[in-house]
Amino acid sequence: MDDRRFDALTRALADCDSISRRGALRRLGLAGAVAALAGWRGRRAASANHCTYEGCGCSTGTQHACGHGLVCCASSPGTPGGAGVCTPRGQCGGGCTSRGGACPGYCNWGDGCADCCTGYCGNRGACDTPPNLNATCTSGTQAPCLYGLVCCSYVPGLVGGAGTCEYSC
Repeated sequence: MDDRRFDALTRALADCDSISRRGALRRLGLAGAVAALAGWRGRRAASANHCTYEGCGCSTGTQHACGHGLVCCASSPGTPGGAGVCTPRGQCGGGCTSRGGACPGYCNWGDGCADCCTGYCGNRGACDTPPNLNATCTSGTQAPCLYGLVCCSYVPGLVGGAGTCEYSC
């Protein structure tokens, strides 16, 4: 915008509100700052959950890729960080993945995974036997075994006794 057009704009703004040209510029600058701040805050809020509806595209292997109640279901299972679609957890793949099969895209490697039949996603991205299966534990304590395993006491009914981590007693 050249000087003449800018001057004409500020005069028009000043005439409309019965204020000086400097006052009009102040208002114009304040309005621009408020609009910029509102746009910045809106982007921050939108980035918390990239996808908020079923069917939205997402990237597997990222935290909170989908909104509440949805998981990022891999379009190409076995490709960590690959493309996926936000779906309800129960509709992603159906059933559980057997030992040796690729972990679902929303499971972390080396951690518990409810959709692996074994309850554990191995360090290489395949459903695997939990590392603490058959490990010794103390029954009657809070979560003595990880990855969905339970502590089975050597002496049934003895709380606080030694046992092993098993799928069931």
